[in-house]
Amino acid sequence: MIKKILTYFVLFILLVNTSAKAQTEIKVGVFMNDFIVTTSEPRFYADFYWWCKVPLSVDEELVDDYAYIDFVNATADIINVINEKRVFEDCYYIAGNCKGYFNYYPEFKDYPRDKHRVPLIIESVNHPIETLVLVPDEITYSNQDFQGYNESINANEFKVLGAHFHQSSKVYNTSFGTIDAETKTSYSRLSYDIEIKRKSFSYQIKIIIPCLLLSIIAYLVFFIPASKLEVVVSCTVTSLLACIAVQFTTLGDIPRVGYITKSDLIFYLFYSLFCFALIQSVYTYNMERKGKEERAKIFRVVCRVVYPFLIFFGLFSILH
Repeated sequence: MIKKILTYFVLFILLVNTSAKAQTEIKVGVFMNDFIVTTSEPRFYADFYWWCKVPLSVDEELVDDYAYIDFVNATADIINVINEKRVFEDCYYIAGNCKGYFNYYPEFKDYPRDKHRVPLIIESVNHPIETLVLVPDEITYSNQDFQGYNESINANEFKVLGAHFHQSSKVYNTSFGTIDAETKTSYSRLSYDIEIKRKSFSYQIKIIIPCLLLSIIAYLVFFIPASKLEVVVSCTVTSLLACIAVQFTTLGDIPRVGYITKSDLIFYLFYSLFCFALIQSVYTYNMERKGKEERAKIFRVVCRVVYPFLIFFGLFSILH
């Protein structure tokens, strides 16, 4: 019995070692020549060099098969060309150039102070993770904060914070129609992530300055006699409609989303303030009609102080 257990144990160890040896590491590198991202639509343009290093232990006839990688989030119109194939002392070297548009999924909840992870997703095509794993060729980059990224690239309205590789895998719950394959296969992936942050100052000014000017107009109602209710209504309603128009001018900066962004909260803040000014005027108007002039005067003075406080406290809470 003990002899049989030992035999199974030895076979298990041999099987594990065989599996470990069967897994081949392919080193993959990227160098970004050009990079353009606009958040009006969820895709970015990239022009980059890429390379693969295949170990010399791989049969020369299988090198192309092992080095076959796919850019998963690329659109159909990308141009990908292999420029070079060489043999070094320790590996086969395959390099190429790729350019075109790539899809990504941005998150705009913090707009206009939003940050994004823009990924270039690289995946092995022909071999599952049990036999082939992609690893970043990090030794070829001197700057670890900007791996494979040209820091002189102008990212337009964004500031690039860094570029890094992340290793992962993708499980496909299908055999892709192959009869002798398993129905659940895992493939090695590399995600080359570019971290970007919006240069938000100009966007905040574009939103906040018009809203502040309109809030000053609405603030004047606190100094208009309550008996002039028509003038008060005209000022507040005009400010409200103008603020709505300002919000519509910003809609093209980002795609339509089904959640509330920080810019939406800014507009909602000012909408509430305009309504607050109108409610204050109606309330003091009714109190004066009932002969409570002194109470109406105190309430109006308090609202004059509360109104600007709500503006600055609200903006500080939203933007921080």
